[in-house]
This record gives sequence, structure tokens and C-alpha cells, in this order.
Amino acid sequence: MAGAGLIIGRFQPFHLGHLEVALRVIREQGSVKIAVGSAQYSRTPENPFRLEERIAMIRAALDGPGERRNYSIHPVEDIHDNARWVSHVRSIVGEFDAVYTANPLTRELFERSGCVVVFHPKLRGVSGSRIRQLIAAGDSRWKRLVPAPVAALISSGASSGAAPSGSGASR
Repeated sequence: MAGAGLIIGRFQPFHLGHLEVALRVIREQGSVKIAVGSAQYSRTPENPFRLEERIAMIRAALDGPGERRNYSIHPVEDIHDNARWVSHVRSIVGEFDAVYTANPLTRELFERSGCVVVFHPKLRGVSGSRIRQLIAAGDSRWKRLVPAPVAALISSGASSGAAPSGSGASR
């Protein structure tokens, strides 16, 4: 029987590295639970996109024409407490078989709580901070670092450097 893997990120924005990991989890586990961290933060340099916009990006990247991948999206607010963070995430996303992460702290916290952790390398040359810097500078090279549907969403709201308007709720 297929299981579920978990990925956690802020997805500011959802980029090619995130997509690669999500697809890997679906291949290996059958489904992916996507925990959208820092759900309460937006419109700052570190977290420019609203939760609804990030959810729309994830859906746009994973749902191709006539294609529906097996995933669910779970907003997770920061609690700023490492000792309680894993149980906080679990209370929101439910059961999962493994956590996939490139973040050393996430790896440590989930391993310490007894979870199976699959540590993966980051996709070379792709990082959310770099993409945000390029967008802020008006440098179109950022478009090569995100899935095409995500680039279209961001571009549709980028006239003043703002994130696009979007809708979407977790499922």
C-alpha cells in the first residue's frame, strides 16, 4: 500500500528544487504532504508571498493539464519553539512515513523524534533567497529557476514587485 512522505518549506516561491523533491516523494511514497511553513508571514523581504499565493504556486506546478498528482497542502504557522515543532507539524499534517528535507535543523528535529528522514541535496543553483533577490532586482533570470506555471503566476502580479493575487485553500 502506498504511503505518504512529508516535505516542509516556506515555498517563497515554489521553485524547481521543491518540484523535484515533491515528484520524488510521490514516486517513492505514493503521495506527498506539503507543509507550508511560516504560514502567517507575508509581504516581507524574506516572506514576500501570502499563504494563498504560495498554495496557488504549488497547485500550478503540480497540476498539469489533465494531470492530477497525489498531494495535500497543509499551512503550518511558526511557533518558534524547536522542542515542540515536530509535534506541532504532526498535529497539522497527520501521519506520514518519511520526511524529505535538505535542511539540517529539520533533519535533526525529526530524527530526534524518531521519524524516518530522507536527506537530499539542494538542487544546484536554485534557492528561494536567490530567486527573491532576482525578482526584487527586476532580473528575469529568476524565471528559469521556477516551474513555468509559477513564473506566470508571479509575473502576473509583479508590476510593482508585489506577489500575484491568488486563491486557494488547503485540501
